[in-house]
Amino acid sequence: MGKSNHQTKEKVVKIITPVGTSLLKNLKDEYSDFYDNENISSLENEKSFYERYKRREKTLKEIITEIEEFFKSNKIPPSISAEISVIDKLEKLYFPNSEKGSETEKKDGSTSENSLNKETVKLEVHLFPSDSLEGYICAKAIEFYIQNREEWKGKIEVKYHKPIENLRIDSKEKFEKGIENLINKILEIAQTEKNFSFDNMIFNITGGYKAIIAYLVTVGQITQSRMYYLFEKKDEILELPLLPIGFDDKVVRLYLPLLQKFVINQLLNGNKEDKKLLSDLKKYYFIKEEGERIEITTFGRLLRHLENHFTGSFGYLMELILKEKMGKYRDKNELDIECDIEINVKKGINGDIDLLKKCDNLIEIWEIKSLGQITKFFAGDEKNPRPQYSKYLRFLKENGEGKIKRLVLFIYLLKTSKTTDLIEGALQNEKFDFKAIQQKIENEGIEFKIKYMEIPEKFLKENILIQNIEKLKIQPYNFKKE
Repeated sequence: MGKSNHQTKEKVVKIITPVGTSLLKNLKDEYSDFYDNENISSLENEKSFYERYKRREKTLKEIITEIEEFFKSNKIPPSISAEISVIDKLEKLYFPNSEKGSETEKKDGSTSENSLNKETVKLEVHLFPSDSLEGYICAKAIEFYIQNREEWKGKIEVKYHKPIENLRIDSKEKFEKGIENLINKILEIAQTEKNFSFDNMIFNITGGYKAIIAYLVTVGQITQSRMYYLFEKKDEILELPLLPIGFDDKVVRLYLPLLQKFVINQLLNGNKEDKKLLSDLKKYYFIKEEGERIEITTFGRLLRHLENHFTGSFGYLMELILKEKMGKYRDKNELDIECDIEINVKKGINGDIDLLKKCDNLIEIWEIKSLGQITKFFAGDEKNPRPQYSKYLRFLKENGEGKIKRLVLFIYLLKTSKTTDLIEGALQNEKFDFKAIQQKIENEGIEFKIKYMEIPEKFLKENILIQNIEKLKIQPYNFKKE
């Protein structure tokens, strides 16, 4: 029998699972003979995993081995821990025919013709233990349980992560740092995988400290990821609804780029308008006072990390404002040349051109970004890893023969006393080499410019902003010379 040309695509669904200590508690409650040993009892009320691991390494290995042997010799149900219970329910949700066999699956493992080219699913469980010896033991035991549950083989993989440093509840300050570390680890998963989508991420918010739930729900709402919680009384999982709410788009676009230490220090030493912006950052709980210092809150850091996942209409409003201004704005070399200006046009490239300007001797693309979005222009993101500027270079080369070709990055940002310093700081980014990109564009025979518009804080309401279009200025950013 010849080989089929059809291929089945595999979708990997990642299940983010903070790990608490319910497994040890349930072992103690349901299997008291096993739990009644000095090794386990001696770990209660221990300090941080990272403070104690070296000293207790031998004991920890003995306990984990004991649990693994106990699991091997006893038929332990998934209810042994809250984390495993949710995974068990998700396995049944994603593989409803697993017990009786899929209707399209043959005994030899091949698939029938009507199932070819369909997507298969694999669940990938990511375990994140708290910063405690007990959390570490539970995570290793859960890892062993998943790896060795016969009916899950081929359907569920497990990835163990080291305990999240400072994720403890004996110190408010440490807990906030621990939450930040947890979110960073989750984002690392998203950022290191090509073509990753949060559509394929699930938050199992049952395990771990209850205080974690609010933060993970916030991440889930922002990224529109699914979230599941074990409704213990009924032994059912509850899927949390994705609410039709969002953040104020203009606040996200304009305030989040200010959440950098060097920016905050500049605002502290700035003018009256700068001090008002600091007050706004405190009001939104993006920053907080810690003694004589001002620190970025965990919430602020979270939103900054997820900045590119926000959607809204403020960017479209800026496009309309820019087109209105462009009708009166001329570069010196354009003088009185009439230009056609289009916005939101598709010209055979993957994505919209924000603004296209065409004259007899000029073709010019304007890409409109808030200050916090420029990384996407120069380096792409997890959904579209190809930098945006490279697409526009191709379009200009193919459509600009015999004309001046120009690419303009237009940045809008809040007005401060240090605007050019903010832009310079944003261009000094570890994710892209601005000078190299600038040189690459110019080597293609294309002019590259950066222009910007400052938006005063008092103009933030849309109706006021529109009423004051005349007061808004398009300004050139002068590149700093080496």
